[in-house]
Amino acid sequence: MRFSTHSTAGFLVGFASLHLIQASPVLMFAVLFGSIFPDLDLISSKPSRKLKHSAEVLSTLFRHRGFLHSLWLPLGIILLSTLFFPILLELAIGFLAGYSTHLLLDSFTRRGIHLFYPLKWPYLKGPLKTGGLIDMLLTFVFGIAAVLLALLI
Repeated sequence: MRFSTHSTAGFLVGFASLHLIQASPVLMFAVLFGSIFPDLDLISSKPSRKLKHSAEVLSTLFRHRGFLHSLWLPLGIILLSTLFFPILLELAIGFLAGYSTHLLLDSFTRRGIHLFYPLKWPYLKGPLKTGGLIDMLLTFVFGIAAVLLALLI
């Protein structure tokens, strides 16, 4: 999926969190950051162009749709927050929500994801083409839904 699809999905999940569970606005930013973070290992992605030095390091360490497209990192952040930084747990949960949204969307693409990379299973993939018509339609639908939710808050 494209940056616009991931970011509008992040806004949608963030606004849903604000509306449904009366979360703090800070949580929304954690969700949004989590929704675009996995693509920092792709040097040509929009987030990577903004965070060039971090992206260079991450793209050197990890191949695209490898470690950063698995659940290990967000689960590790949740564990560390729970054990050592409970004050940051809300942010960690928001990050996990956004990150999980990114992985869910990418699991519907032809390239797919290894949910627990480097383990080969489970490998999730679908029929959608990144940048294809359905990808663009999802961006539109997520955007409209996010705006409608924002108006309810």
